[in-house]
Amino acid sequence: MNFTFSEFLEMMARYNNHYWLMLPINYSLCIIAILCSLRKTEYSSRIVTSVLAVLWLWTGVVFNGLVFSEISPRAIIFAAVFVFESMLLVFYGFYMSELIFRVRADLIGAVGWASILYGLLGYPLIASLLGRGYPQSLVVGLAPCPTVVFTLGLLFWSERRLSKAILAIPLFYALVGGAMVSSKGVVEDLGMIIIAMAMIGVVIYRDRIQA
Repeated sequence: MNFTFSEFLEMMARYNNHYWLMLPINYSLCIIAILCSLRKTEYSSRIVTSVLAVLWLWTGVVFNGLVFSEISPRAIIFAAVFVFESMLLVFYGFYMSELIFRVRADLIGAVGWASILYGLLGYPLIASLLGRGYPQSLVVGLAPCPTVVFTLGLLFWSERRLSKAILAIPLFYALVGGAMVSSKGVVEDLGMIIIAMAMIGVVIYRDRIQA
C-alpha cells in the first residue's frame, strides 16, 4: 500500500467529518440487527441481512470507491469486492433464505457477542487509547475493518450452515487486508485477524459434525 499512516489518518478524519451523520445512523442499524437476532420473528433475519448489505454497500461505494481510492488506487478493487459481498448477502438472505440469525447460548454465541462488541466499541476505544480517537478512528459501517468484524460476529449466530461464498470475502479481507493495514499502524486490526481465525475454526467444526 503506497501511503503513509499519517496520510491514512488524515483521510479518515476528513471522511468521518464529512459523513458524520452516518455515525448515529449506522450504530442505530447495528443495534436493530442485534435486537432482531435476540427476538426471532418472521422478518427478523431479513432485517439483519438488509442491515449488513447496506453497511457493505456503503463501505464499498463510498469509503473504498470515493474516498480511500484517493490515496490507494487499489481501493477500487476493494470497492467492487465489497459491493459484490453486499449482493451475496441479499441473494443468500432473501432469494435462498439461508441466512437465519439467532443469538446462541453457547461458546460460539459468546464469540459472536465478543466480535460484535469489538466491531462496535473495540475499534474506537483502542484508537482513543492510542491517541487517535474520533474522527481519526475506524467505526462500524463507515470503515471496512470494523464492518467486517461486526458481520462475522452476526454470522457466528447463524442457525444454518454458512455458504462458503458468504464467508470467503470477509475472511479473506480480515486475514489479508488486516495484516496489511495493521502493518501500517492500525493495531486494532489484529483483533480482526483473531476473529477471522475463530470463524475458520467454527466452520471446520460445523462441517465435521454435520458431515
